[in-house]
Amino acid sequence: MAVPQPIFNADNFTLNPQEVQFISEAIFDYVLQYSELQEHHEIVTGLQWAQQIAIIGQLGLAGVKREDCRVGKNLSGIPLSEKFWYPTLIGDRYEICTVTDYDAMLKLFGKYNRVNPDFFNWVDSPQMKVVLGRVLEAFMAAMQRLVWFGDTRADTVANSGYLTNGTDPAFFTPFDGFWAQIFNEIAANRHVIITENTDVTYAKQQDLPTDFSFNLFRDMWAYADPRFKQAAANRTITPVIHCTSAIAENWVNYRESQSLAFTLQNAESGGFRDIFRNIKIVPRYDWDSIIQTYFDNGTTWNLPNRALLASKENLQVGTLSTSDFGKLDAFYDKYHGLNVIDWNIMLDAKIPLMDMVVVAY
Repeated sequence: MAVPQPIFNADNFTLNPQEVQFISEAIFDYVLQYSELQEHHEIVTGLQWAQQIAIIGQLGLAGVKREDCRVGKNLSGIPLSEKFWYPTLIGDRYEICTVTDYDAMLKLFGKYNRVNPDFFNWVDSPQMKVVLGRVLEAFMAAMQRLVWFGDTRADTVANSGYLTNGTDPAFFTPFDGFWAQIFNEIAANRHVIITENTDVTYAKQQDLPTDFSFNLFRDMWAYADPRFKQAAANRTITPVIHCTSAIAENWVNYRESQSLAFTLQNAESGGFRDIFRNIKIVPRYDWDSIIQTYFDNGTTWNLPNRALLASKENLQVGTLSTSDFGKLDAFYDKYHGLNVIDWNIMLDAKIPLMDMVVVAY
């Protein structure tokens, strides 16, 4: 049986056990706080493989002048269309061997008092709590990454794809997320082109004109289907503009340059809390992190400026149960002397009504 790699990389960690007595003294890398899936997506539970999403259309014209007691039959019908859920089992396992992680554990947690049993079994130990916290963060990040950037055809730049060379495509290919669906299905009249994405350096891609976001959001609203606008006006949907941070910050900068009152209001509300025509703007720093890390060809990023006008109800995430979100299984395998952490979840993502979104990239 292959020995697992150490869970902690202590190559550049030189403190001795006397210098760190408590884990509270250790400094953690800053981890991006990923938005909760429930906040921005409709969660559909209890899925079965190939479960149908029935899409019920609208009747045609109705209402004619009555000339007598008999009325001609209205020949229009209710159009039906469909999509299907294909939930995919995703997950990961971490195997921790105390022997290979011994040096790092000494440096973080001090000396062990005895070999058995606390040397090998970490399940209820302070060090396992640290590892579980990091695994949980990776779990939640994986769901966000796949829901948005999953692509069954993803590959590296070296293989004519968009993924940064050295990235394992398997972390992106379980199912098609929202962006892959958009690229495959969006109509031209629902797509606003961002020309800065085709610039030849990172800096130029992010160098947006002062009024860029104002014009972009206005164009996106103009591209929206009238039914979407009506539903938004009637508050039967929750419209949101998701966008990369350069776009969100450009919008705030523009508004601040136009209005002192806006500047004060935004400062009082805690930062980038803003709306456009009563539509909430959500900066997606997680998109930035993923694009800049995993969609880099060495000179430019792949579509670093992106925005999506949609409703929460139309951005659907499917799973068996929301109780699986963030649920970890940690146990000690005494025979092999391994501490094991598992997580698994059935997951899929769907945009049922592609006509009811507007995208910019």
